[in-house]
Amino acid sequence: VISCEKSCAEVVTRSLMERKFHHFGYLGHPVWMDYGNLVRDTIASEVARQGGTFNVCPNVDSARASWGFDDFQLRSWLKALPRPCAIIAWNSAVGQMVTDACVELGLDVPGDVAVTCIEHDSLHSSLASVPLTSLDQNPWSVGYEAARVLNSMMMGEDAPHTAVLVPPVSVVHRKSTSSIPVLDPEIRHLVDFVYKHSHERISVEDLRNLTTLSRRSMEVRFREHLKCGPGEFIRQVQLETVARLLRHTKLTLPEIAQRSGFAYTEVLSRAFKRHYGISPSQFREGPTQKSG
Repeated sequence: VISCEKSCAEVVTRSLMERKFHHFGYLGHPVWMDYGNLVRDTIASEVARQGGTFNVCPNVDSARASWGFDDFQLRSWLKALPRPCAIIAWNSAVGQMVTDACVELGLDVPGDVAVTCIEHDSLHSSLASVPLTSLDQNPWSVGYEAARVLNSMMMGEDAPHTAVLVPPVSVVHRKSTSSIPVLDPEIRHLVDFVYKHSHERISVEDLRNLTTLSRRSMEVRFREHLKCGPGEFIRQVQLETVARLLRHTKLTLPEIAQRSGFAYTEVLSRAFKRHYGISPSQFREGPTQKSG
């Protein structure tokens, strides 16, 4: 019983694509770990399908290379990447190395480089120079499904003939991806404001008061860069906050509404179902397990 690597790679990549990233980088597992390259190849395929660029950081088999990456080589690779760039790291320890290296190089995280980790590790996230966005691989369901399979075998049933693959839950966004690669400085400023204040009841008028743009010009530029209007963008970011709180806290729906900018739980529920296709309670219960 294992996490579905292909699904993990797809969820992370598509999440970053939704944030309008075009350039991607990847840091995989050390060469001394005899794993396959399904995650790397899936990310590469997703990026190529959307016409993006994809760069893999060279991995070295050296005792002085932490997690398979030489410090000098890592910094040289980071400096050469097209920016803004979304980097996907194999685990949180590598993600921490990337954010620390970016700080030393003077690269802004997430403005120049956004970092997401395939592995969810709250300790490394908190220790990193910038709190790390990561993927919740659904470990509780992996454990539950493993126990179920073991119990069935103890009752005399045959073991599964193929691996039982458990899909991930969702990307847990933190500061390392709290931006969108928008070159227009006016719109980027407004985007950053929305991410920083997504827990508040902000409105399009609040954005309008932060810029010299007319409401019409602001609307046009949002649609040009983000393919949606400012109101839609605010709601999208607020719903991301709702999804994270549903998955990773025991807060009630009214409490979540207060922390995600919604005045009423009824409005939250309707907006959430329109966006995700399921109710908040169904989302909180988690995805069902799949075999493959």
